[in-house]
Amino acid sequence: MRSSITGTSISHWLKVMHTFRGGSVGDPHRFGTDGGPTMRPAYEPGDLALIYLAGTYRCPAVVEITDEASFDASRERWGWRTPVRTLAQVPIEDAPTLEEI
Repeated sequence: MRSSITGTSISHWLKVMHTFRGGSVGDPHRFGTDGGPTMRPAYEPGDLALIYLAGTYRCPAVVEITDEASFDASRERWGWRTPVRTLAQVPIEDAPTLEEI
């Protein structure tokens, strides 16, 4: 979903993760027939993401995408890394559930 705020187009995302420490979010990859990574995330700088921690049913953070995703070949499963800035974060026990949001 893209919306316009002060003339800037931003998207809002629900980002499912297993852990969140801030600084970046990871996404899975596959290799194409040319050997290069595929499945690049569609996030763009300025987009906002609600962090949802799988298994907890809670959303402890909101982040802003700060740069384009880059591929890190040293990461076996979550090769795409996207830098983020944490806008808000609460302890998991205080985090709202999706239903509450």
